Amino acid sequence: MIPNITVLADIHPSDWQYSATSQTYYVSLNMPEIDAYANTYDGILVSMSGGNNLYEGLPEVYNGNCYSYTHQTGLLTIEIQGANGATVLPPTYTVRMKIVIIPSN
Repeated sequence: MIPNITVLADIHPSDWQYSATSQTYYVSLNMPEIDAYANTYDGILVSMSGGNNLYEGLPEVYNGNCYSYTHQTGLLTIEIQGANGATVLPPTYTVRMKIVIIPSN
């Protein structure tokens, strides 16, 4: 049995970038752990914590903000948008992301 891979990544308030095209804030994380095989076949789960080691799985709606993620080989992108389609501001505090890659066969 192959063990899971868990990666912790801190996203600081200044890390968020704005996309005028999608009207979302996003952060792209380099993830060499997501190779072509993992991207295609393995399960990739993401949860976030604003503190106190309490993690919530994504996708998630929190205070009217929708948090979601996409992944591709070598890259994981976290996005924030308003639940009602409005542009929202990113967190003003550091958010910890827990990324778990679960092998599949």
